[in-house]
Amino acid sequence: MGRRVTGFVGALLGLVGILGAATPDVTAAGEQPPPRIIVLGSGRIETPPDMVELNFAVEHTAQTAEQARKDAAASGSKVLEALTKAAGPGASVKTIGYTLNPVYEPNPEPRHARKPQSPKIIAYTAIHQIRAESGRVDAVGAMIDAAIRAGAARIHSLSFSLRDPASAQDKALALAGADAARQAQAVASSLGVRLTNVLEASVERGGRPVYAAHARMAMAESAPDTSVAPGVVTTEARINVTYGIE
Repeated sequence: MGRRVTGFVGALLGLVGILGAATPDVTAAGEQPPPRIIVLGSGRIETPPDMVELNFAVEHTAQTAEQARKDAAASGSKVLEALTKAAGPGASVKTIGYTLNPVYEPNPEPRHARKPQSPKIIAYTAIHQIRAESGRVDAVGAMIDAAIRAGAARIHSLSFSLRDPASAQDKALALAGADAARQAQAVASSLGVRLTNVLEASVERGGRPVYAAHARMAMAESAPDTSVAPGVVTTEARINVTYGIE
């Protein structure tokens, strides 16, 4: 609907230019701009992903900070090793964060009735965050299973992407250009005018790949392994084009 409205407005502006309607726009030199049609072309392609990113966390709580650190270090090393093996050659497996925080004794009394006193530390929690990036999109389930079996306690995120997003963007732009030309030709034909040349064209920025289909993950108790369906990466592009007419 938006493209039809834009095309109609552009056609109307072009018709105004042809008929010399009242108060037309003028250029800096005082000349009337050429008649024109303005359209918005859009392109969209869907591509199977060839990259996956997984973020895990190892978490351990102990009575002392040192013990929490040791436990997290032991589990973290095992998860790093297991992920490196499961992610395959060329993958990137690395630590992206580490925190160590005290755990305070809960106070059941209402806030207004509490006596002024320092909170009591009863334990410490260490969290080791690990990221794996791999081109093995068909082995995501195996990576998840390997990390959990090695000691990972959380999966913070799972996302798919393209190794070369520029190629998909170029294809989407080509489709957007063809769509703009089709719209302009349809409007020109309906008005009984002829397209001449492109007066102006601009690409709407921010058209990075859009992940239209999120991964579907199943870890049923009856199934020994995790199954992940990656879906597709949708790349969109839009082009504003101004055509001259006569």
